[in-house]
Amino acid sequence: MNCIKIGLSSLAATLIACGSNTPSADHQTKAQPLPINQPCPKAMNDRYINERHIADSHITDLHIKATCAHIGAIIAAKSVRVIDGDTVEVIPLSGQSERIRLLGIDAPESKQDYGKHSTQALQQCVDDAKVTIEWTEKDRYGRLLGKVIADGSDCNLNQIRQGAAWHYKYYQQGQLEYDRLAYANAEVLARNQQRGLWATSQPTAPWDFRRGLSIEYAYSETVYDLTQAQCQLGGVMSEDSKKIGQTK
Repeated sequence: MNCIKIGLSSLAATLIACGSNTPSADHQTKAQPLPINQPCPKAMNDRYINERHIADSHITDLHIKATCAHIGAIIAAKSVRVIDGDTVEVIPLSGQSERIRLLGIDAPESKQDYGKHSTQALQQCVDDAKVTIEWTEKDRYGRLLGKVIADGSDCNLNQIRQGAAWHYKYYQQGQLEYDRLAYANAEVLARNQQRGLWATSQPTAPWDFRRGLSIEYAYSETVYDLTQAQCQLGGVMSEDSKKIGQTK
C-alpha cells in the first residue's frame, strides 16, 4: 500500500497529546521524515501519511492538547495580557509579572499582514481559560521562553494550526523532539488548507520582514511520524532549520 492511500486517522491521533500515548523512554527508533510518494514499510502503514493528501476539512478543527509532560518551571497565571501573536505578559498567582516569548513559533509583526489575526488567535486561546506557562530558559531580552497552556491546550501549537504563526525552525533545538515535529506537521496542515496567513500565496516570514527583506519562504513539505518521537531534547530536527534568520 502506498502512503498516499492512508487515511487521516493516524495523523490526527499523532497530533493529539502524548498523554497516555507519550512515547516511552525505552524507544530506540527515532522519528524519520517521510519522503513524498515513497511506499510505506509494510509493518508501518498505519503510522504514515503523505502530506499532499491531508487537506480534509475536519482535521482543521482537531483539538490539539499539550503534548509531553513538562519537567521545568511552571507559572500559574492569575491574568494574561496578549501583546502580539507570540508574546504575552502574565501576572502569576504569586510573584511579579513576567513577559513570555512563545517557544517554537514566530508570528507576523503587528505592522505585517495577518499581524492582527495572529494576536486575536492567541487572545482567543487564553480567554476565560486556566493558563499556565511551561518554561526552562530566558532569551537575551530577559523574556521567558515557554509554552502557554490554556485549559490543557498548547497555544503555541494552536497558533501554527490556525495559520497565525510559523514554526520557528531556526530555534527548534530548544524544543522537545515531539513538539518540534508536531509543530512542523501543523504548519504543513495549515498551509495545505490555506488557513490564516497561508491564504496568501507568498507570505513574508516575520524574520525576513524584520530585516526589511522579501524572500520566498522555504517550505518544508515533510510530515513526520510522531509515534517514534521522544519527549526530550535532541533527536530529529525538521527541515530547513538553517534557512531562517535572527529572532526578534
